Amino acid sequence: MEDGFDLMAKYEAKQIGYEDFIDACKTLYTPTVANSIFFSDLLLHLNNGKPLQYALGSSVKALNRADAFFFTLCDIRYIGIS
Repeated sequence: MEDGFDLMAKYEAKQIGYEDFIDACKTLYTPTVANSIFFSDLLLHLNNGKPLQYALGSSVKALNRADAFFFTLCDIRYIGIS
């Protein structure tokens, strides 16, 4: 997770561009993804596609930037509550 925050910091500091940030996050999290459907939808959303299962994004652009934080959640296994 710390590596993901490091990538976000580099992106926010304009040390890397948006596409490089997304590619680096994809490379970082792919080996540990526990929720592949969410991960796929997040990649679609961040590449201006339409997510298939999850509602992501907002009409407020500043909030959309926070969606990149969701990469840190992709390697956490979802356990449903019954």
